[in-house]
Amino acid sequence: MPKFSLKELLQSKKTVPIIAVVGILGILIIFISDMSPKTDNNVVESHNTSTSDQEYLKNLKDDVKKLVISITGEEAVEVLITLESGTEYVYATQKNIDTGIKENKQTDGNYNNETSDKTEESYIIINNGTAEQPLVLSTISPKVRGVSIVCAAAFSNDICDEIKGAVSILCNISEKKISVSGKY
Repeated sequence: MPKFSLKELLQSKKTVPIIAVVGILGILIIFISDMSPKTDNNVVESHNTSTSDQEYLKNLKDDVKKLVISITGEEAVEVLITLESGTEYVYATQKNIDTGIKENKQTDGNYNNETSDKTEESYIIINNGTAEQPLVLSTISPKVRGVSIVCAAAFSNDICDEIKGAVSILCNISEKKISVSGKY
C-alpha cells in the first residue's frame, strides 16, 4: 500500500478540482440553509388587522348611514370615514429582574459594593390548539379621523346640526371633524 503525505495529496492535480467542488458545495449548502424560513420564538405573531379594521370601518359606516337615514328620512346617503389609526393590541408580558451585587476590595481594605439591575421583558405565549400566539389583554378599536356625509336634506342647517351632533356622539369625535354636504 503506497503512502501519501498530506502535502503531496494537496499538490496533486487530481485533488485540487475535487477540493474546489467540495468547497463550492459547502458554500451552496450554507447559502440555501440561510434562505430557508426560520421560526423565532421571540417574534410576536400579528393579528389579521387589515381584515378586522376593514370590518370595523364597514360596520361604522353602516351605523352612520342608518343614523343619517333615520334623521333625514332619505335613503340616498353617502358616507365616507377615515381612520387615524388601526386596531391596537395590548399583550401580556412578564418581567424578569436580576439584581446583582459586586464587591470590590480596595487597597485600603475597605469594600466598595456595586449593584446592577438587569430587566428582561418578554411576551406571555399561549397555545390555542393550532399555533402559539401572545396572550392579548385588550383590543383598542381604531380611532376615527373624520366623517364626510352627503345627502339631499343637508341643505337645511338644522338637519346638518342634528347629523353632526349624532355622528359626533356615535364616532366619539368633535363636530369639527364631520362634514355634511348637500346632494343635488
